[in-house]
Amino acid sequence: MENVLLLADKYQVDHLREAVITILENEWPKELSKWDLNEKHLVSPEKRLSDAGVGDYLDEIAPCRAIALARRCDITSILPPAFYHLSGISSTFDRKLVEKALLKRDDEDDFTEIVRTYMYQGGRTASFELLGPDDWFRLNHGRQSLQARFIEVVESVRPEVCRLAQIYFSDISKNLSKLIIWNELPVLFRLNDQETS
Repeated sequence: MENVLLLADKYQVDHLREAVITILENEWPKELSKWDLNEKHLVSPEKRLSDAGVGDYLDEIAPCRAIALARRCDITSILPPAFYHLSGISSTFDRKLVEKALLKRDDEDDFTEIVRTYMYQGGRTASFELLGPDDWFRLNHGRQSLQARFIEVVESVRPEVCRLAQIYFSDISKNLSKLIIWNELPVLFRLNDQETS
């Protein structure tokens, strides 16, 4: 899809570019409800382990690749969900490191065992080498901002939620917090800033 988009840009085939952008925006939607639906449809870890290939362990969606493509082809609409998804993946689980660990036959290797457990439990990977310095800054800033904002939102809605439905506090609070934060992703990851320095 990336090559098609690059060719569409190069030869100014606007209808093809728009078709590819529509596909990308469906994979990386702006709406939280659509994003949640996409996450539910990711392949389960049990299926990934039942298949033979190493690639079957790895994440089906590639946030770093989406970010790099968005930068190259000016598709800023997919950046907030891509950064959001990437913010939940530790750089310890870089895709190349995970592939290398999964190819090992040595069960004595602690990292390999950690990787296998992580992937079996639904862990995700990312190709962090695709990020430029500005996007590394945005990712780290966004991670810190997400944590701080989540705490602020939970603390601000807790009294009301408790009055409304004390039994369901954790689910209501979590969903309300996620919705509030989702709408703030461009600010939290400083995606509207032209430069980060």
